[in-house]
Amino acid sequence: MKIKTTLGVLFTLTVFAILLSGIALADKKQTKQDPEQISESTEMLNMNWPEGGQWHSGLKKTYGLSMIEFFYPKDQSQSNWTEMGSTEINPITKEVPIISTARSIFLGTQKASPEATWDILERGTSENGNKYVLFEIICPEFRTKEDPQIQYWKLIDGKLKSYTVQYSFKGTTIPEDKKKEILDAIKKSKLITAKKI
Repeated sequence: MKIKTTLGVLFTLTVFAILLSGIALADKKQTKQDPEQISESTEMLNMNWPEGGQWHSGLKKTYGLSMIEFFYPKDQSQSNWTEMGSTEINPITKEVPIISTARSIFLGTQKASPEATWDILERGTSENGNKYVLFEIICPEFRTKEDPQIQYWKLIDGKLKSYTVQYSFKGTTIPEDKKKEILDAIKKSKLITAKKI
């Protein structure tokens, strides 16, 4: 029962994040995309989970034009994990500032973990012109009595879609070597634009 509840909380938070990408604020303009650019190129998210953990894909789900994939280190799975990662791809339907999306994810997390706190670790524009934000959410407890969690999120705005890399660790502290390893991997995640053949 506890496993199902844990997965349910995480799944709900992740789906909430997916839905946020499609939320349109009334005062925002429609995003304009160049049809020629869309037909001539494609964006791909490049995320390499730390090699030492021998990460593997555990579950992949598609919701319309959105996709989420969960990853786990060796010997961990959807029903038994201490570390879990995910990547999400969502269509851009409206202009929403990336910091607003990050804050909405945090506020959504607070509904499940009222004492949760967050901290923006890094924000800016990548070398290829994509805006991004990297932030941490600490959940000391959940309403459902699940284990505490530390989460790292990186949101990247592409020209065609928005991308999310997320990592969760069950516990109140992450060992420093593991923290450095996972943050380095998340920081290196980026979008690659390639011409369609």
